[in-house]
Amino acid sequence: MRSQDNILEQEHNDFVNSDLFHQMIKEKIEHSHYYKYDGICPEGFVMIPILTLERLKDFEVWKEWKNDPELLIEFAKKDVEKT
Repeated sequence: MRSQDNILEQEHNDFVNSDLFHQMIKEKIEHSHYYKYDGICPEGFVMIPILTLERLKDFEVWKEWKNDPELLIEFAKKDVEKT
């Protein structure tokens, strides 16, 4: 059992020292004004600023969002700074 613990610890250390992990942390810090609301919404829900919802009234933005659902999150990250 001890060797499995060592393997898990090594995998953890490899992940924490990886570029992917550092990029994730950098992104969380850069958009900390958005991520501070994590844990407030029930799982599976996203808080969207009113300004972001207003953007969807523009048909071109709506079509773009329809093809790329992640766009709404990107808009929310930018718009929450303005509120």
